[in-house]
Amino acid sequence: MSDEVRNPLETNQTQTYLGPSVTITSSASGAVCAGTSVTFTATTYNFSGTTTYQWYKNSIAINGETSASYITSTLANADQIYVIASAVTSNSLNANITAGPSAVVTVSGDGCINKTTLSTPAGQSAYAWYKDDVAISNTNSTTYSPTTAGDYKVQVTNGSCATQSTATTISTCGVTADGKMLALTNAVSLLSTEGGANFGTAIDDLGRITNTTGLTTTVGTIDGSTAVLGGVISSTNGIASSVGVIYSTDLNFGTYSTATIQTNVAAGTYTSNISGLSSSTSYYAKSFIVNKAGTSYGAVISFTTPTVVPTKVAVTRASVGRTYGAIFTTQPQVTIQTASGSTVTNSSETVTASISSGGALIGTKSVNAVNGVATFTNLGLKGMNGTAYTITYTVSGLTTATESVTPTGSWSLGDTGPGGGKIFYVNTSGFACGPTLSETCYYLEVAPIGANTTKDWAVSANRTSSAGASGTVIGSGYQNTMAIINQGNSNSAAAYAQEYRGGSLSDWYLGTRLELYQIYVNRATIFTGTEVINTAFPGEYWTSTEAGASQAYSYRIYDNQGPWPNSKTSNSVRPIRSF
Repeated sequence: MSDEVRNPLETNQTQTYLGPSVTITSSASGAVCAGTSVTFTATTYNFSGTTTYQWYKNSIAINGETSASYITSTLANADQIYVIASAVTSNSLNANITAGPSAVVTVSGDGCINKTTLSTPAGQSAYAWYKDDVAISNTNSTTYSPTTAGDYKVQVTNGSCATQSTATTISTCGVTADGKMLALTNAVSLLSTEGGANFGTAIDDLGRITNTTGLTTTVGTIDGSTAVLGGVISSTNGIASSVGVIYSTDLNFGTYSTATIQTNVAAGTYTSNISGLSSSTSYYAKSFIVNKAGTSYGAVISFTTPTVVPTKVAVTRASVGRTYGAIFTTQPQVTIQTASGSTVTNSSETVTASISSGGALIGTKSVNAVNGVATFTNLGLKGMNGTAYTITYTVSGLTTATESVTPTGSWSLGDTGPGGGKIFYVNTSGFACGPTLSETCYYLEVAPIGANTTKDWAVSANRTSSAGASGTVIGSGYQNTMAIINQGNSNSAAAYAQEYRGGSLSDWYLGTRLELYQIYVNRATIFTGTEVINTAFPGEYWTSTEAGASQAYSYRIYDNQGPWPNSKTSNSVRPIRSF
């Protein structure tokens, strides 16, 4: 028949001939282990209005179970479950429960850690031991020996079913004066005739709980990176071996720092100055005391370091060893500080050094602070021998710091210079030098023969374009060198000379023809013994002076030949420096 005919007939039949009914189903398929959670679900048919439910176990109504489902993990084998839904009784289901294996713990020993063995009967398929309801890894054994205090139990497994035992308490114990083990349950330490207890409560040799030493944690002055922490020890019944504090940004002290204030202490107040803290940070601290009864801690206190505002820089390590033209033997340290002089440990500001008129600094002049401290590594100075100059250390927006420096010593032709090379030119009147010819120098130094190399004067892309390196006079080689490098000539003769770091100095460069000519002029003083100029300087050497867009001058030092204009390809290179 058609749907138009069939649908009304089926609806009329349901409404007229079938009464309300209810059936239940179980989530368990076959037998389940004791303690397994099972869900029973009711399904109703042909009910009208709101359906009410009441679940029953073994014909007894289950208190509070009045919804369409019932969840339980306490079934016993053959328990009968059904539901009455709005006065209609469902079918019954019988529980099929498999009893788990027996789990019993036997204690061998005195119930103290490291003195007790726990055991359970063998014959099951697996074992797992628990401490304070947390499984202990790798414990598939019938025995376990506790090393820390707590509540222990065992879970035994047979097939797919497992059972847990009741808990057994294992205690931290102490040795009494007569050598017996005594559990410290409800007490923090043992009151012994050998040296006393710490603080709080203790157990005496007769097992009685008594109050003992008190320990208080204190906090004093707090700065952005420092704090005064300590403790107050009340009267003790035994000398403590040490007292101190621990502190951390972690309330649980997962990691912490320790400050031992004093050893061999008695009652009293003890404090320690803690440094190296971070500003705007919350810290937690607690004092400790150590004696023969062990280590105990006072109450946890908290404090927050204030926000640090840097206001100034200070020279906290002055330069030492101020030989003219050489780096300081002890490099300066400059610290970024608050108005009160505390180090701003979270600062990484750039500290820049400059020198007063007439002097010049060599080396790296700007250094980033680490944890608020800027440490220079290759700073030195040039200036008139015996004249005092002022080095100023600057951070943008902060008050500057200064130190007075006076160059010492002088150099002669043939001396080994500050950079490890030979002094080959001396001009007591001074000459213009430096990358912008704004400095005054008195000496020229040439790197040792080990610095010899061969390089192109310019990279291939720049061999037909001018670098603007036109200087020829003594002192202008540095300016030429920077012009060549700034054209884009990395891995060139000029770049190699400037990157040379003899004596940890960073002011080496490619010399002009007139600068290199002074090596030839003073060859008799520079080269002594078996060393001669033609072996020290074989062949032609690049100068830093351009002959044109596509050529630069080379010069044969050993016999004063040249200079010759050459294409900007390969020739020998030897770095020099002026100072």
